[in-house]
Amino acid sequence: MPDGAKSPAFYEQRWFKAVVSVLGLTTALLAIAGPLRSAVRGLFPGPAHPALNTQVIFDTSAAMGDPFHGMENRRDAGLEALRSTRFLPSEGVGLRRTDPRCSEEPSDPLVPLGIDHGEEVRATAEEQKLEGRSNLIIAVRSAIAEFAAAPYEEDSADQKRIIVIAAGVDECAPEPIEELEHVLSGADLNRDTSEFKLFGLDASSEEERRLKALERALSRTGASVRVWTPHNVKQLYRDVEKMNREGESRPGVPPGEQTIPDGQ
Repeated sequence: MPDGAKSPAFYEQRWFKAVVSVLGLTTALLAIAGPLRSAVRGLFPGPAHPALNTQVIFDTSAAMGDPFHGMENRRDAGLEALRSTRFLPSEGVGLRRTDPRCSEEPSDPLVPLGIDHGEEVRATAEEQKLEGRSNLIIAVRSAIAEFAAAPYEEDSADQKRIIVIAAGVDECAPEPIEELEHVLSGADLNRDTSEFKLFGLDASSEEERRLKALERALSRTGASVRVWTPHNVKQLYRDVEKMNREGESRPGVPPGEQTIPDGQ
């Protein structure tokens, strides 16, 4: 530049014009990035997300071998209850068994949570042998932990349900009712999104008293709690159908979605 010549204003200099061009290009790219991502997701959709996640806990303790009126034993009644349970087409379903060892260690699922797992849950439950005592508390605690770790996007539905099919209350914990109430109280449950359903199969008078006490205690945790104690096949079908009908009016179920027998 000649001596004494006035330098151009900064907005007229080449470096500034280059920066403006780059910024303009970046802004344009960012503007189309969002719609482009949406379009790509539409072309290559990810896995479906469940409208509801259901953990089934099946009691495999020796007590499930006791007789049940109209069937050979409680185990057969429990399997029939599971066969009669209807799941949503978009429902995530998993299976756990009670640990016969009375261990304090978290249990692993027999069938992990996943859509269209209903038939696998039923088949796997039929394969289980009866042994030991019922460690119900650890199974429930482990199920709640799996809910928290379920690999679904944050915008998926927050419906959670635990279905327990058992001979009675936990046989391992010294104070099972208080312990289970404590477990559910710390699980961030509410009546609109969390359900706890328990079938006490042919419960004795003492077991039935404890189960009703359990129902009252768990109702204080914020979850929607129901306990049924069928003593014969007719009552079993009646109580399972009550649960199915409650599911059909469940909050948060996508419009037009109905509960149907799995596999039909």
